[in-house]
Amino acid sequence: MKTICIYNHKGGVGKTTTTFNLGWSLANAGKKILLMDFDPQCNLTGVIMGLGRGEDEMEELYSSNSSICTLQKLSDCIAFGRSEQETLAIMSGEPLATNNPNLSCLPGHLSTSDLDQHISLSLKISTGVPATSGLASTLAKTIRALGERYDADIVLLDLSPSIGGLNQVLLLTCDYYIIPCFPDYYCYQAISSLSNKVRQWNEELREHVKRFPETAQMLNLRSKFIGIIMQNFRPRNGRPAKSFQSWIERIYTKFNNEYLKSLQESGMEARILNSICLSEIPDFNSLIAVSQDCGKAVFAIEPDDINSVTNIYGVVKETMMNKVEEFKNIYKQLADEILSSIEE
Repeated sequence: MKTICIYNHKGGVGKTTTTFNLGWSLANAGKKILLMDFDPQCNLTGVIMGLGRGEDEMEELYSSNSSICTLQKLSDCIAFGRSEQETLAIMSGEPLATNNPNLSCLPGHLSTSDLDQHISLSLKISTGVPATSGLASTLAKTIRALGERYDADIVLLDLSPSIGGLNQVLLLTCDYYIIPCFPDYYCYQAISSLSNKVRQWNEELREHVKRFPETAQMLNLRSKFIGIIMQNFRPRNGRPAKSFQSWIERIYTKFNNEYLKSLQESGMEARILNSICLSEIPDFNSLIAVSQDCGKAVFAIEPDDINSVTNIYGVVKETMMNKVEEFKNIYKQLADEILSSIEE
């Protein structure tokens, strides 16, 4: 089993969209995929349920008699200092099913923001209050145990843009991570601060492991950076339009020259097979609304799905379905690239 985090501390770059569509594509490749929604906004959970669901159905998901295993229970257990075994016993139930039989999800909850605070605090005060030193390792162990419980080949974690302790532990104890990007100035600007933050996180957790050697097995800082995904640009003749291409090239250069260098200097690893960019994915345009409403990946949309959400017919509908096929090919290539990167 492999764990992959989808993260960028720059918000609004399509982390949730990437997690959902990539998970679906990996599932189509025959892998059993478990998604975990660690963003307190719970957008991934909403997309999977279909944004057309009513309030009653959403409340039922988190009720005490629900048969669905959610991250609310994980957050509460870790915050109260429960062990891995106690947490797994309390986290009964099954993952939330999707419209793809190989893809399921542990729904998120607002309480993951509280978990972020607890993990951050425990890492800061553990020297003076040793009883808190195990929270981070319990979190890491429980995530792997959940993936094994549900027979997942790959666990994909959708992280928030937070730079708190929760993302620090999740990112540095996963097997691999991917950084989604948009081709604009703000994403370009964020690379430097992301380089510094990941280096700082790594140094802090290494120091934590030195102070508490018993946590070393699960806090072994194994994560490898495998690339970025460039998305949400307007294409022209099959390539990004000129205004986007300029930022794309600058972002690639900065990742190669600055981010990879920072990883190397801090003793972290990267596994770049062919290019720093795993895939370039153009803007979904109106397909994203259909995808979110019906709870399907963009490339899994069928003609009836378009009819159920829009009043589009004729040539425009045909054009949309042609785009669906384009995205299917793009995501298949992306899934193949990632599987090549992670299968040793």
